[in-house]
Amino acid sequence: MGLFGRRSPQTQTEKPTRLFFASDFHGSERTFRKFLNAGKHYGANILIMGGDIVGKLAIPIIREGQGGYRAHLMGKTEHLDGADALAALEQRLGTLGYYSKIMDQSEYEALRDDTEAVEAMFRELARKRLESWVDLAETRLADTGIRCFRAPCPSAAHVEGRFSATSTRKPISNQRPSLSFFFQPIARSSGGCSR
Repeated sequence: MGLFGRRSPQTQTEKPTRLFFASDFHGSERTFRKFLNAGKHYGANILIMGGDIVGKLAIPIIREGQGGYRAHLMGKTEHLDGADALAALEQRLGTLGYYSKIMDQSEYEALRDDTEAVEAMFRELARKRLESWVDLAETRLADTGIRCFRAPCPSAAHVEGRFSATSTRKPISNQRPSLSFFFQPIARSSGGCSR
């Protein structure tokens, strides 16, 4: 069959492959969840996650006395009272694509002046977010027939480590650790998102 030709009679009963491609997640939990739902919504059997998946900011959340917290976000300091307010802030940060880390004032002060430690913390937070996305994809896409892949992504190249202890992914270069191979399936098991 030519590129724009008609299908032969044998292939008319086959289900066509439908791709859904999205990029620029920038660490946003909401965007990733919408991406996972897109397969069912648009009838796609292949999901491809493009570049710019890593968030841009890590927000320190400082513990204060008696169950209180504070965080500086978008030019203002927010004071939080209790676990519910903390959970709401962490959810909001995840929606915005930001990472967060709860710490004491002394830990914050030590970290603030150590750029290498800040970078290491950022990589670890990004790695954990990516791991949670893999887990969510495996759960949501299991038994759906939808496969999920990740295209090469320079923004994730600085995120060291593996998706999990059971991951078989290895860096694509000896120069910088990476989590991506070209269209590497993002799941660890054969359920939902096969290798």
